[in-house]
Amino acid sequence: MTQAGFVQHVGEWWHFSIGDQMWAYALGAEHALYGRILS
Repeated sequence: MTQAGFVQHVGEWWHFSIGDQMWAYALGAEHALYGRILS
């Protein structure tokens, strides 16, 4: 998963993210690629 660009949630071994706020924070990115989804 990490080779594909996902980052692992620090508290959950099964949870990976890509493009969201946790992903941006873990990588030190300036901003996330997308925000939360509103319905």
